[in-house]
Amino acid sequence: VPRNEYESALAGCDFCLMPRGSAPWSPRLVEGLLAGCIPVILADDYWLPFSCLIDWRRVAVIVPEDRVAEVPALLGAISAEERR
Repeated sequence: VPRNEYESALAGCDFCLMPRGSAPWSPRLVEGLLAGCIPVILADDYWLPFSCLIDWRRVAVIVPEDRVAEVPALLGAISAEERR
């Protein structure tokens, strides 16, 4: 996917899925934040940058890997007001 199409797709989303990758941290998190979507972190043992400054539970949806099947219901329960 060309970079500009990828960035446009992210910008049109309320949520951006952040599955575990091959490393404990991924550039997808930063890309999602820059696009303005709410990160949905689908990973155990994911290293979240600036954790001493950012309460990630307030700016992201963190879902343990064994609860991935619940993601549609979890996201559906978040109101439009809460998404802002």
